[in-house]
Amino acid sequence: MENESDDVSNIHNRFSLTLVNPGSHYFSLAASLGVGLVIVLATYLGNLNNLNLEEFWYRIPMVLGVNSPKIVQLKEASKYNAEFEIFPNLVVSATTINKIAQQIHYIINKNLEGIFHLSSNDMIHHSELFYEITDKLGLKNVIFKKIYSSNKDSYLAILPKQNLLPKNYQITLNEIIDDCVLQEAIDSVKE
Repeated sequence: MENESDDVSNIHNRFSLTLVNPGSHYFSLAASLGVGLVIVLATYLGNLNNLNLEEFWYRIPMVLGVNSPKIVQLKEASKYNAEFEIFPNLVVSATTINKIAQQIHYIINKNLEGIFHLSSNDMIHHSELFYEITDKLGLKNVIFKKIYSSNKDSYLAILPKQNLLPKNYQITLNEIIDDCVLQEAIDSVKE
């Protein structure tokens, strides 16, 4: 029976230094889960009691830029003739990391409160967005794999309606696409 291996014993063997009491596998597992639960509850309840209404909350959409994971993946798909997944029935909004930094800087400096949607002012289908980026970057050999989750359009876009920021802190999808392409051109000149 000592040689019999069960899931708890496997966990104990892999994480024996992190368990509370190495003598009893089940007690040790239960005690570790209990300690973890206490830590989570203390953190959760502590944050609820310290909730300050003079805070701002922000929601961000897909973040694009020269080195964003999706753009890098698109370039790699072009380089290696690989598939790149697009969603023709998904409507999205986007932004850039530089614009998020500007917007958050403005919100903090002006001591603004509330919920802010740090997104482009317009929406586009996911597939059209990446078709345009591919075209403007001049990428060839990208195999677009179309994925349909439903027959109708679904929305992952967030649009700013309340707590609007000044015009110079807003962005459009055309500016986002141009920012990806412009930065690429600047990087190629530096090399």
